[in-house]
Amino acid sequence: MIEFEQKYSQWINGFEINAYTVDTKFNQALRDLLKNKIKKIKLYTEDYIDFLSPDTDPKFKTKMYEKIVELSLPSNHKIKWFDVKRSFTTEFMSQILLEKNYNCIFHNEADKRINTTPINVDKHADGIDVVGIKSQGETFNFVVCEVKASKDNNIPCSSSASLLDDIKKSSTPNSKRLQREILQYMKNIGSVNTQTTEQAVKFLSELLVVESSENKLFESIIFYPFLIRDNNEIINNGNLNDFQDFKKEELSDIQLTGIIWSFNENIDDFCINLYDEAIGELNNDN
Repeated sequence: MIEFEQKYSQWINGFEINAYTVDTKFNQALRDLLKNKIKKIKLYTEDYIDFLSPDTDPKFKTKMYEKIVELSLPSNHKIKWFDVKRSFTTEFMSQILLEKNYNCIFHNEADKRINTTPINVDKHADGIDVVGIKSQGETFNFVVCEVKASKDNNIPCSSSASLLDDIKKSSTPNSKRLQREILQYMKNIGSVNTQTTEQAVKFLSELLVVESSENKLFESIIFYPFLIRDNNEIINNGNLNDFQDFKKEELSDIQLTGIIWSFNENIDDFCINLYDEAIGELNNDN
């Protein structure tokens, strides 16, 4: 079982900021969880072979499967931080921590990465990086998580400013960007008929019709700017100044919890290699 150790928690400019690390002995558990997320991507779980005639030569089926994998594996980008494998994996990392430590739920049916298509396999998911539901009994929040990863030696890192910009785009009153995400999420989980999803759909539909000008919309939304850092100083010195420019006067009264995950490995290589490893295991299973 993966265990996140919360090293630091402090308030900066009116927002709570938390820093986590993972004990190295749990690294395999983390890798297994991430690989399971990758293996759920529909490109790899949908059985295209079923479209073939039942009497198709088995050798042809094997070649067909190999071609499907070739077409469905994202290409490596020459600039690693633009790599889709890196993007997908870091966003799955945010989900795992939010699921385990913040009561967040991410339905596969509404997950942009899991539902990507062959046409879009080399593209980053549109819109907000990660959206979901935070559930505490019968109380719900809509989760907005923007994700950045950085190996920068500086604190704040260069990704801090772009992370702040992403949060500002999502927290602007009357933001259609945010409301469209809510509408899409509601539609996707509406295809799953359980008591939990019924309650969530009701919550999301009510969220869409509130008067955002009265700021009621943001009372039911929680923002998680999520920063993955390969920098020992964050944990060693308790330096959480990556969030020093997140200020209440600029972000109004939104609910925001900043998260830093001190990940002391090369994040580029980790994500890309792990993605390829997951697909390799999937191929062996077939």
